[in-house]
Amino acid sequence: MPVLNPDHLQAIVARYAGQVTVEGLTAAEHLKASWCESAVYAGDSLTIEMLRSQEYDSYRMYSWLAYYRVFKDQYAYGDKRLILARIAEHRAEWIASPAAPAAFVGQVYRTLIDDGVFSCFSLSTKVSWLLKPTMIAIYDSKAIAALTMLSNLGCVSAIRGCPSNSANGRTAARTQAVVDYYAAFYPLVAEIADVCADQLDDCLQQLPALFAADHMAVPGDLAGNRMRMLDKVLWMMGSPADAAED
Repeated sequence: MPVLNPDHLQAIVARYAGQVTVEGLTAAEHLKASWCESAVYAGDSLTIEMLRSQEYDSYRMYSWLAYYRVFKDQYAYGDKRLILARIAEHRAEWIASPAAPAAFVGQVYRTLIDDGVFSCFSLSTKVSWLLKPTMIAIYDSKAIAALTMLSNLGCVSAIRGCPSNSANGRTAARTQAVVDYYAAFYPLVAEIADVCADQLDDCLQQLPALFAADHMAVPGDLAGNRMRMLDKVLWMMGSPADAAED
């Protein structure tokens, strides 16, 4: 059981969930918006809808990836074009996949790696979330920092063998390490979402309906909305300033 101290965990999640307000999220995302001139164009629900439509909008896809700081200095211009092309090429195949969360992320990761996209573990989970928003936990440095803090506080068990997102290479061993890591990462985040359901639901209820609808992007799916809210809580919890307070 990854969660070791439910009461302490719930208290910490409640504390950080209280920071997930319209003002808090807007401020946080304005910091990320410098990567994309048209941040509003990168709405979650609109991007999810686009990926399921007949028309693939590469500018919207680029805007979303830039808005969430996926496209950072590690990707050259040619790499970005390759990523956008591969998402367009494989999106229907990925959406139709019946794979469970860990296997699905592994499928997306393997495809991008095999097509020549390096350093794409975080990218793979974000693209996977867009394709399967009700069942994917997003991996990024903020989430790892938050889980490390919770592990140090004795709230959850530690995840070993975190693969560096900056390490390049297409070796079978590295690919399997990424898949194995996510196979441990996902159930931990899912259990936190389950244990802290009341705290996450309270946070969801405080957000205006239209704002929540775009940022949750899974209308009517309570479990999926909790997972998305936890993603935002972990993002805030995982910042160095916040982590230092604990």
